[in-house]
Amino acid sequence: MQQKVRRPICVRKPEDTGFYNSKPHETKFFSNLHAYDGFFGQFFLTWYSQVLIDHCDQVLAQANIVFEYSTVAKLPCIHWWYNSKSHAAEFTAGFYHKTGRNGYVPNLLMLKKHKTALNLTGVELRTLDQYEEFPEALADPEDFGRCYIMHGILAYRLGLRTLFHAMGDKALTKFCKMSNLMMVQMKAYLLSPISG
Repeated sequence: MQQKVRRPICVRKPEDTGFYNSKPHETKFFSNLHAYDGFFGQFFLTWYSQVLIDHCDQVLAQANIVFEYSTVAKLPCIHWWYNSKSHAAEFTAGFYHKTGRNGYVPNLLMLKKHKTALNLTGVELRTLDQYEEFPEALADPEDFGRCYIMHGILAYRLGLRTLFHAMGDKALTKFCKMSNLMMVQMKAYLLSPISG
């Protein structure tokens, strides 16, 4: 028995997603749970995320021809709106990550396929500084960094033995004791052995 699959004829952009500097609560798409987490929202965000992963896959395939598998992917620290319900910044960057959906493992699998190293940027950023400077952004760079590494550990435990080499760098030219301490702590976290 053949089953009919419903497919949309074309993918359209969600309505009222805002502009570059829009805050999630200023848009209908990210402020309304039924918009971004409804049927169309989930379909669009899944499709959009996969299009960007496929594009990166194609770029890395070509880059590896030239650079012979010495490629590095730099992941931006998308920490703004990280503590909001919608995770709007991650969604618009193509990382469809939310409760119950791991939006980073598909990216890690694609990097593994191309033997690409991962560079996390912004590992020196402190959550406290973000709250003091931009409290309305609901940013959490420390939790974002830990979360990303935890997804890597999860993928490792699922059988990806040589998932990626991770390293970190600074996003800002900031010379202070706390910033450098964050770098040291994140480096130890990145290099710690993965147990059991």
